Amino acid sequence: MTPLHDNDITRFTPGEATIRCYVDADLPGVDEPIQAIVSTYHKHGEATPGQLDGEFAFALWDPAATCLFAASDVFGLRRLYWARQKDDVLIGPSAARLAAALGAELDLETIRLWALGPIWPQRSAFLGIHPLPPGYSLRIDAKGEHLQPWWRPEQLPPLRYRNIDDYAAHLSELLDTTVARNLADIDGPLALELSGGMDTTTIASLVRDRHPDRPIHAYTRRFPMHPEAEEVHFAQDTANRLNLRLHDCHPLGSPEIPLGLETAEDGPWCLHDRMVSAGIRAAHADGCRVLLTGNGGDELFFGTTLAWTHPMLRLHLPTWRAVNRLRRQMGVDLPHLLVYVFLYPFLSTHQISRLRHLTRRATTASWAMDGTIVPGRTSRPAGTPNQRQLRALWASAGTPWLLNVARREVDGIRFRHPLFDRSLAEFVLRTPAEIWRKAELSKWPIRRLFRDRLPATVLQRRDKSDFQPIYHADFRRCATSLRRLVQEAPLADLRIADPAKLSQALEASLAPEGPPPGAALRTTIATAVWLRQYCD
Repeated sequence: MTPLHDNDITRFTPGEATIRCYVDADLPGVDEPIQAIVSTYHKHGEATPGQLDGEFAFALWDPAATCLFAASDVFGLRRLYWARQKDDVLIGPSAARLAAALGAELDLETIRLWALGPIWPQRSAFLGIHPLPPGYSLRIDAKGEHLQPWWRPEQLPPLRYRNIDDYAAHLSELLDTTVARNLADIDGPLALELSGGMDTTTIASLVRDRHPDRPIHAYTRRFPMHPEAEEVHFAQDTANRLNLRLHDCHPLGSPEIPLGLETAEDGPWCLHDRMVSAGIRAAHADGCRVLLTGNGGDELFFGTTLAWTHPMLRLHLPTWRAVNRLRRQMGVDLPHLLVYVFLYPFLSTHQISRLRHLTRRATTASWAMDGTIVPGRTSRPAGTPNQRQLRALWASAGTPWLLNVARREVDGIRFRHPLFDRSLAEFVLRTPAEIWRKAELSKWPIRRLFRDRLPATVLQRRDKSDFQPIYHADFRRCATSLRRLVQEAPLADLRIADPAKLSQALEASLAPEGPPPGAALRTTIATAVWLRQYCD
């Protein structure tokens, strides 16, 4: 067996006589992920992904079956790209590096989609370079390429208990298991991110339960100039209750690129922003090597940022005609309607108002079971969608909203996300939607479960902090570079956006009383930043 490591471009040639593998994984409690995955494959074959807990992307050449088998975890926390070169298959963690090796051209249709976000897991920015979507497996043999989901959330049976306490008890077991797994091999100081929300405070409480006497470092972000974004008083209440060593982190950033628009090698998504970087530096100075996060809580537990509880789902979805009008007005070519559904929670107030206006008299549309939109059908009545629709959405789209927050390792600090857990996801998708909210409070089973363990200020908190003024201030701070960016190639040369309309949107957001930049503007500019870096 020849093990391959991260950052390698691995070539698999049909007919090889020995097993070869590419593995990029963090399996908590497992010292040798490569041997563990190969051993599991020998026992379970193509059912291997379902036997693994943690983050993984791997590819194995099986000489006995004369096939290449690859798989990724449910949440896409580890990326794997593949390409064909005659009979050979090239595997790697970076689409850009594969493209450079093969001389692949840009895929402009995908980049146009990126201009309004989110980043879809089924496509890369380069022609012929394919990402392995979250929760999918790939088999390549003499008969061809076979891509299929190994995780099928749409087939999960419903879970019904008599009362909320039974749901909370089941959830308690799952949370305790995933936190214990993620702590199993941490020898150094314990460290975690701590905001003022339910997700990080839940993780903090469970870590303290596991280690009642061990020092725990908690890192919270401070924004003295933006009190509307401050959460330190919630974090301090939690730290006092759980006896945590709370550290204030003051984010610092580049004067050229606004908050949240840093670009990765393969595209304009943000692997870590300057808010995270402040915590990384502090944790590193304290000797920590693993940092636990609360990422995934909003997505899994239907928090205020997820479309599950968003008013978009109480509107009639727009028809193709209405979407085309909106597309023209925003100056961005966008052929896929479904993007707007994911984009909606992050639009500016003006854009939301415009979308409402365009959809008011539109013919209704509805979800198809594959997650696409079928124009002309009658939509469901106003209210929360049922579980089948959400499961279909997960099955068809993977988990694209998670890709922007998943972080792996920065400056020697490894990130672990206990809430990105398949068992938790399956539990949530099997439960009735109504249990997750009570009055204005989301994540109700968690609040019920921790009602005697967390501060009342956190348990009774209704709203998330408002970061829009920070985005607005960043845009004003970077005004000169942004004005230059939106007017120059390659956005205009590649006909991805209309420079005049983009400039108008930018100038409106830079006005003293103008609306904060919405996601449409931020992601378009992030795409421009990435394209300029790539083209240079």
